[in-house]
Amino acid sequence: MKNIFKFLLFTIFAFTVISCDNEDQEQLTITPVGAGEITSPETGSNYILNPEESQTNPILTITWNAADYGVPTGISYKVEFAKTGTSFSEPTTISSTTNTFITLNVGELNGAAVGSGLSPFIEDGIDIRITSTVGSLGSTPQISDIVTIFVTPFTTDLPTIAVPGNHQGWDPASAPLLASSGFGKTDYVGYVWLDGGHKFIAPNETGGFFWGNTDWGWDGTNAGVLVEQDEKDLEATAGYYYIEADTDKLTYKESAVNWGIIGEATPTGWDSDTDLVYDATTKKLSVDINMINGKGWKFRGNNEWGRFEFGSLDADGFLQAGGDFTFDQPSGNYHIVLDLSKPREYSYTATPN
Repeated sequence: MKNIFKFLLFTIFAFTVISCDNEDQEQLTITPVGAGEITSPETGSNYILNPEESQTNPILTITWNAADYGVPTGISYKVEFAKTGTSFSEPTTISSTTNTFITLNVGELNGAAVGSGLSPFIEDGIDIRITSTVGSLGSTPQISDIVTIFVTPFTTDLPTIAVPGNHQGWDPASAPLLASSGFGKTDYVGYVWLDGGHKFIAPNETGGFFWGNTDWGWDGTNAGVLVEQDEKDLEATAGYYYIEADTDKLTYKESAVNWGIIGEATPTGWDSDTDLVYDATTKKLSVDINMINGKGWKFRGNNEWGRFEFGSLDADGFLQAGGDFTFDQPSGNYHIVLDLSKPREYSYTATPN
C-alpha cells in the first residue's frame, strides 16, 4: 500500500511538472494573429483645451478592439502618444491596462500633449497607437495602426517677455523676465536690476528668447513710448527698477525702487525704514535685523507710503499690496529675504541667525 501511495504521489508530481512546462512552452510560442485596432477617436479629431475649464472633466476616450493571439490569454495594452512627425522615436506611455479603453480628463490630456512636445496654445498633431503583449515572460508585441488627433494644449504659466541688456551681457536666453496678468494680456510687469542700455524681447513659438525674435525699444523721441524693431535702446542709470511695459499700447515706465522694512516689529518702529540690500548673484534683497514677536511690520519702497508696499499674502502664498504682517516668530535677529525675481509671484523668508 505504501508503494502504491508513493507511486501515485510521483505520478501527480510528474504530471504537474509536465503540465507547467507545457504551459511555459505555450506561453513562449504564442504567435500574434491580429493587433487591437483603435476604434475611437477618429483620425483628425480636434481638442482645444481651456485652462479655465475644470481639469477633471473627461474629454477623450480611446477605445480599441482586443488583440488576437490565437489562444485564450490575458493581454496587456500600452497606450502610447508621440508628436506627429517623430515616428514614435520617444513615445510617451499614457496608460498600461488590461482593458480595451481609457478615458483622459482635461488635465491629463493637457499634460500628455505638453509631455509629448506640443507647445502651449498652438495646435499640433499627436499620434496614438496601442501596443499589446501577453504572458509574464513577454511575447512579440503587436502594434495597432496609428490614429492622429489635433490638440491645442495650454500652460498656466503667465506669458513673459525678457529684458536683455547691459546689466546682464545682452543675452536674451538668461535675461530677467516680465510677466503679464494672463494669456492674451500685454500688461507686462516685474522687478529688474538695470544698468544702461536694454530692450524688451518676445519669446518665439517654442518659448525661447533669442535675437531675431520680436523686440521693442525706445522710439528715440517720446518718453515712455515703445517701438517695435529697429529701435533705440532703452536707458537707465544703475539701480533696481519696477518695470511696466505694454507691448500692445507700446508704452513703458521704469521706476527706481529702494526697498526696506518698517513697523513696530523693527528697531525703528513705524518712524523709518531699515534698508534691504540687493544681491546681483541671487537677484534678491536681504537684511539682518532684530525683530519683535507679535508686532506689526511690512515691506515699503522708497521710504514713502502709497505705491510700493507689501504687507499680506494672497491665496497662493505670494506677496500682495496692502495690510501689515504680524511677526509670529520668537523675538531675535533674523535674515530676511525679499524675492521679487519672479514676476507677479513675489515672496519672502525670515530665517533666525
